[in-house]
Amino acid sequence: MNDEIALGNGKNSYSEYIQAINLYLIPTFKHQKITSIDEQALQELNAKRAAIMQKAPTRSTIASHNAALNKVFDEAVIRGFLTSSNRPPLKAVGVTRKRRPDFSLEEINLLLEGIEEWIAAATKEKSLELRQLLGDYIELLLDTGARPGVELMQLKWNQIKYHIAPETEKTSDAYTAAELGEEGVDALSSDEYDNAQKQQHDINAHLEINVSGKTGRRTIIANKRSIKALTRIARRNFSGKGRVLHPLSHVIRADNEHYVIRTKTGIEPTSFAKLFDSLL
Repeated sequence: MNDEIALGNGKNSYSEYIQAINLYLIPTFKHQKITSIDEQALQELNAKRAAIMQKAPTRSTIASHNAALNKVFDEAVIRGFLTSSNRPPLKAVGVTRKRRPDFSLEEINLLLEGIEEWIAAATKEKSLELRQLLGDYIELLLDTGARPGVELMQLKWNQIKYHIAPETEKTSDAYTAAELGEEGVDALSSDEYDNAQKQQHDINAHLEINVSGKTGRRTIIANKRSIKALTRIARRNFSGKGRVLHPLSHVIRADNEHYVIRTKTGIEPTSFAKLFDSLL
């Protein structure tokens, strides 16, 4: 799996399988021959896994670990250490995770109204960074309809494409895209630049975001809400700034392999669940 990931052919789930193998399967079975892994051995795995996690694993967690163990069994069959007839069957029996009820529009508005105050109440720098990131993550989810989890957590800047459809109508306090143009931006004063920056979405910008999840690859469309959220992340995590017509030009590049949902210090949120509960 590591080789396939290195070649760019690995599935998103491979990182979860590798983690399961290293944290649970190897510590449990390291002194056993693969042909001796039977029902009793699998029960020992269940007990050790619960002890390591300090809770009963969910059905989805066990299913993921079983998939990792099946990858090991597949390799053993290929190498002749095991046959298809004597590999033990695996069952995903665990605690069923309760799905959080959908939020109503009123609840979403209340949530968004309280985010800024909740972020400002952070007492540590790490907490502040994570709260800011969660706020932007929520905005992205609401705007794009992306699935929480892998789709955005594993998103890189070079998987985003920026598009504009400029309008030429001038308002009383904003420059039109036709007047500005990409070459004319440098000639603006700082006040003019700030004013144009505030009016950037008058150019009808949108994003195409290529994401990968459990159901495979797909393209999602993002609009003003997402552009603002991504701009905030870019300002925190990168030096420089984008152009008036393209506020993300300094980060949306083919050579930018950095992940989007990260803090300035490079922290990768393992899960926003507890932090989101705190926000609620």
